[in-house]
Amino acid sequence: MKPSVSTLLAFTSILGWLPSGSCLSRVNMQMERIEQIGGEEIADFSKVRVRKYNRTVFALDGTLDLHKDLDASYEFSVRVAYSTMGNNQFNEYPMKVPRKKACQFMVEEYADFQYMWANSSNLPQLAKGTKQYCPFPKGAYWLRNLVPDASFIPPVVPAGLWRMTWEFLRPSDVVVMQLRFFYRITKGITMQPFAAATVLAFISVLGCLPPGSSSEQVRMQLERFEQVSGVEIADCSKLRVRKYNRTVFALDGTINLLVDLDSSYEVTVKVAYSSLGNNQFNEYPMKVPRKSMCELMVDDYADYQYIFGDSTNLPYVAEGTKEFCPFPKGEYFFKDTVLNGSFIPSVVPAGLWRMSVLFFHPSDVEVMVLRIYYRVIKGMGM
Repeated sequence: MKPSVSTLLAFTSILGWLPSGSCLSRVNMQMERIEQIGGEEIADFSKVRVRKYNRTVFALDGTLDLHKDLDASYEFSVRVAYSTMGNNQFNEYPMKVPRKKACQFMVEEYADFQYMWANSSNLPQLAKGTKQYCPFPKGAYWLRNLVPDASFIPPVVPAGLWRMTWEFLRPSDVVVMQLRFFYRITKGITMQPFAAATVLAFISVLGCLPPGSSSEQVRMQLERFEQVSGVEIADCSKLRVRKYNRTVFALDGTINLLVDLDSSYEVTVKVAYSSLGNNQFNEYPMKVPRKSMCELMVDDYADYQYIFGDSTNLPYVAEGTKEFCPFPKGEYFFKDTVLNGSFIPSVVPAGLWRMSVLFFHPSDVEVMVLRIYYRVIKGMGM
């Protein structure tokens, strides 16, 4: 079954392919209802309602009672789902805020969006540059004529009925409370001729137009590896990209990790795309959010370690492992390591990419940067 146009446009909104302003104007978010599932011992949202503010606008109004301080023992995750028929049958979308501790969530996510309720609520406001805010204090919080600002919604996200789910978790993956916000995205879309042509071109490439069009055979061709900084932490000078055969390139050599990477180290992974293939890169919003090394090992490394196959002695994290710490120092070899590109979504554009792995130590000090340059290559059947 071919993906729908709306699905692919949603992916392009996540990946940021379309030029800003290509799908223009008047994105509105109309609240429909809010519901609480479980967690009455933590908070009471029964007095929060969606009410009609004027002829065309709906607002949140009422009081929520938070019975407990939300400290670092709580974790949050935010997911969204779309009802293509508007009949309350929802399909989960890949857009989400990854699971993270409440205190981390406050400074990394909450602070960026607090402008939406700044003048309509007594919810806490974090000063710019706040590095730590914990816990979220218990208390009674009022919402008065809170009309959500839709400016955070990319204009290419499809109109229709959506559901945003906030999950509150405790240790051992126990979901202790869910809040669900149901809302409609309404908009008038106007496209300039060039933008319309651009969108149609993407749609045709991604297989939305004539039957039989498809994207397939996504391959990852390594170009080079470089260590930008952090020689006191690891020596990657002996690691190279070499030609394995006529069409395949592989990683070969050794990395000497000079220190144990424990929970005092944090890691984030970012990717950037060179649309012209000229090594001028634009950062993409796709990334692995910054987290401690030990958390990364079980949350992300374990899921992607298969891409190295059996061609390295990097640590193996067994399925179901809850803790792996530290990443031990030592000499790690790569022998004809051809990276498996199956993790790359087929809708990612072909061309030159750069993946940066950034390592931080306390006080936000960037202590090491590793970069892998590669090409995404795919055969298209039209």
